[in-house]
Order: sequence, then structure tokens, then C-alpha cells
Amino acid sequence: MSNAGFKQAIWYLLPALVVMAVFTYYPLGNAIVQSFNRNRSPDNYELSLKTYEYLINDRDFKVALRNTFLYTAVVTPVSIAISILIASMLVSIQRLRTFFQTIFFIPYVTSAVAVAFTWAFLFNTDRGLVNLFLGNLFHLPKIRWLTDPNVANYTVIIFGIWRSLAFNILILTTGMLSVDPQYYKAAQVDGASATTAFVRITLPLISPVIAYLFTIGMINAFKVFNEVYTLIGNLSRSVSAHTLVVYIFDAVWRARDYSLASAASVVLLLVVLVLTAFSRWVSSKTNFYG
Repeated sequence: MSNAGFKQAIWYLLPALVVMAVFTYYPLGNAIVQSFNRNRSPDNYELSLKTYEYLINDRDFKVALRNTFLYTAVVTPVSIAISILIASMLVSIQRLRTFFQTIFFIPYVTSAVAVAFTWAFLFNTDRGLVNLFLGNLFHLPKIRWLTDPNVANYTVIIFGIWRSLAFNILILTTGMLSVDPQYYKAAQVDGASATTAFVRITLPLISPVIAYLFTIGMINAFKVFNEVYTLIGNLSRSVSAHTLVVYIFDAVWRARDYSLASAASVVLLLVVLVLTAFSRWVSSKTNFYG
């Protein structure tokens, strides 16, 4: 690009750069600085590593970190696997495909808070439809889905899988429909079954889409907050179902400890950066396009 073209382009980029600098880079830099502040208030600053030492020894932080890793490790791959199956069925039908795509996409555009409140009612111990169904059909005792420390975390995971299906199905359906039909015709001539064609043709050709969904899903899973807070609420810590973002939220709004919240945010950022880099590395090693 010539100097004249660069000078012209910078004026178009400048507003976006200013917005990013004010609302992204400055808060990020301030959080990193405050994470080394041993005082709770950001008005007083004293350089120290005591906040990070506190995080290492804090049981609630360890539980939040464990829950976040568990949520990410289960929700991301399971959701993608289920989405691949549903997307393949949507691609195989001609009529009403748009209708079913819309039905599956509705949860994504619906408010997460409203949907979580609905699920909280479904998982209610005494009046929830889930316990009612399990009790009448399988004669199981009532399960405390949202108040039992051994169950609450898995309730959030179930909701997270369902919540993330909508976006994954839409992207995967679009990716599958973009595959050239000539590949399938050639496979049919060679006598390949539908399963073989799906494994040998569809999956390799949509591997970049799967890698993209895996990376985005992993990042969103580490940032999970609405699902936990609206589903369980203030009981998330008492039932050991809180995540890193819930921990950061409590540190700011309950404990008023900005240094602790900043340190936990920096840890979350580092974990996401490392896992994203690892995901991109794995994606480059498994790129079927070579």
C-alpha cells in the first residue's frame, strides 16, 4: 500500500482504534496493573504478589477453575458432536429445512436469562417437569438439580450443551451444504455407503469449520456466566458450581476486592490465550487441505 493509501485508510480505522483503546486495551492494561496491587481499592497502589499468592491458596478459586475446565471439556466437544449429527440430518432433507434451521436457531437469539429461568423451573426439585417425568416413568426419587453440590455443576453443563447447539448447527449446516456434490456422486459410483462418504468426505472437508467452532466454543465456555448465575444464582458457591467469571463477579460486587478480581481476570486471560493457541496448533496439524 502506498503512503497516500495508508494515510487515507488510517482515518477510517482511527475511530475503531480509539474505541478499542478506550474500552478494551486500557481496561486490560489497568487490570494487569491492579492485579499486582495488594490493596483492595484501586485508589491506593502498592506493588506486591500477595494477590496471586492468595489465589493459589484460595479454595473457591480452585473450585471455580476446576468447574470452568470441566464445563469447557464437556460442553465444547459434546455440543459439537451432537450438532454434527443434527446438521447432517438437516442436510439430508429438502423440504422444511429452513423451518427446522429456524427452530434450532431460536435458542441462540433468545435471551440467555429468560431461557435460564425456564430451565430453572424445569429442574425445580418439587415442581420441575424433569423430576416429574423421571418419577412417573422410572420411579426415581426427587433429584436436587440446583441445590445438590454433587449435581448442580452437571445441571449447568447440560444447559450449556443445549444452549450452544443452536449456533453450532447453523454453522455446520452451512458448511455441509457448501461441499461440492460431485464428491458424493463419485463416492456413490465407487460403491461407498452414506456412512463412508460422511466420514471420508464430509468430515475432512468441513474440518476448518469444526476447528473454528471448537475454538469459539472453548472461549465462550471459559467466559460462562449467565448460565450459572441465572440458573443457580447466589447459591453457586455454596453448591460448588461457580466458574471463573462468577468468581470475578463476586470479587468485584460482593467483596469489593478489585485487586483479586483483576488477578483472577489475568489468569482467565492467560488460560484462554494458551488454550486458543493450542487449538490453532492442533487445527493446523489436522488440516486436510494441506
